[in-house]
Amino acid sequence: MYWNRAIFLHCLFSLAISSLSFHQINGYDWRDPLGNITIRWDIISPTPDGYVAVVNITNYQKYRKVDAPGWKLSWRWAHKEIIWTTIGARVADQGNCRRFKKNVPTSCAKAPTIFDLTANDDEVKQNQKIDGCCKGGVLLSRVQSYHNSTTAFQIAVGGEGSSNITWRLPTNYTFRTPHGAYSCSRARVVPNTRFISADRRRITQAMKTWKVECSYKPPSQFKDVPNQCCVSLSSALGVNTSCPICSCSCPNQNHSCSTKRHDRLVSKIECTKHMCPVNINWQVINHQRKVRVTISNLNYAKSYQDWIMLAEHPAFDNSTTLLHANHKFLSPKSYSNKMEVVWGRRGYNDALTPFGKKGSSIKMVMVFKRYKAGHHDRIATADWKNPPDAIFFNGDLCVIPNTTQF
Repeated sequence: MYWNRAIFLHCLFSLAISSLSFHQINGYDWRDPLGNITIRWDIISPTPDGYVAVVNITNYQKYRKVDAPGWKLSWRWAHKEIIWTTIGARVADQGNCRRFKKNVPTSCAKAPTIFDLTANDDEVKQNQKIDGCCKGGVLLSRVQSYHNSTTAFQIAVGGEGSSNITWRLPTNYTFRTPHGAYSCSRARVVPNTRFISADRRRITQAMKTWKVECSYKPPSQFKDVPNQCCVSLSSALGVNTSCPICSCSCPNQNHSCSTKRHDRLVSKIECTKHMCPVNINWQVINHQRKVRVTISNLNYAKSYQDWIMLAEHPAFDNSTTLLHANHKFLSPKSYSNKMEVVWGRRGYNDALTPFGKKGSSIKMVMVFKRYKAGHHDRIATADWKNPPDAIFFNGDLCVIPNTTQF
C-alpha cells in the first residue's frame, strides 16, 4: 500500500512538473490564456504536382501586437517540396534549384522563410496581391482591430502529388517578430474551412485544412534583453516616486544617451536616470476618484504607431471609464486582479511621435465609479488610490518603483 501511494505521488509530482515545463516552454500567459498567433493553411485547389493554398495568420492576443518591419514565418518541408509562386508575401531564400533547367521555382529551400509585403510596395503588382494581404508584417491585437489583426497570402506548392493522401504537413514551424520569438505547436488537421461568396449565395470549402498555434515567449526566456519602459508615480499632494535608477540601462553607459541637441544624431534616447525609451506616469487626483496617465516617448529615432497598454489594478471594474483613449475591461476568472487594455484613438492619439516632437506625450484620465450612499462600496477609498500592480506597454512589462514609497 505504501509503495503504491509513493508511486502515485511520484507520478502526480512528475505530471505537475511536466505541466509547468509545458507552460514555460510554450510561453503560457495567464493574463491572456487564449492569446496566440494562429496560422491556418487552406488547400483550395490541386495542381499537377501539388496544390495551391491560402495561409491566414491571425493575432488572437489581447495586449500584444506585431510591429514593423513585421513577422517572419518559416517551416521545414516533410519531403522535397518546392514553392512555385507566392502571392501577397515573399520567400526570403531561393535555396538550391539546380535540378530545374526551365521554369525555376521561387524557392527550393528545405526550410523556407516567408515575410509580408506592404500595401504601397511599388514592386508589387496588383495581380500579386490577394484579399487581406500586404500589411507590412504588422498585426494589431484582436482587441484593437479585428480587420488589422489578420493577414493572408497564397502559396503554390510543388513536389507533393495531386491528392489529399500525398499532401503532407510541414513541420518545425517558427514565427519571429522584431519583439521576440514564438514557440509553435505541431500542425494538426482540422475540419475543412468553409467559405461564403460575396453575395452570400454560395458556400465552398477547402480541400484540406491544418492549423498551427504559436505562443509568445516571455523576455525571461531570453538573455540580455533590456527593459523597454518604466512607471513613475505621483499625486496632487506632491508625493512623487520616480522610475527606479537604471530601470532599462544606466546613464552614459557606452554613450547611449543625449543631453545636447547635436548629440541626438548619434544617440537615440534622452538621458535620464532610468534610461527607458518609454515612461508612464501614474498620477492620482485626490478626492475625485481619477487617475491621470501620461505616456511619454523619450526616443529620438522611433515612434510608436498603434501603441497598446495593459494596466492591472484591484479597483478596475466594468464601470471604470477612460477619457481620451479606447479601453476594454479584462478579468480572467483565475485571477483576482482586474485589467484594462488601453489603446489610442485612430487619427487622434494612436501614435507616439519621437521625443521633442508634437505628439511625443499622450495623456488620458481613468475615472473610478463613485457608488451612491447606502450601497455597498465595492471600491474602498484606499484601493483606487493605490498604484497599479503591473503595466505592460506594447507587450513589455514595465519596471514599477517600490510601492511602499508611494
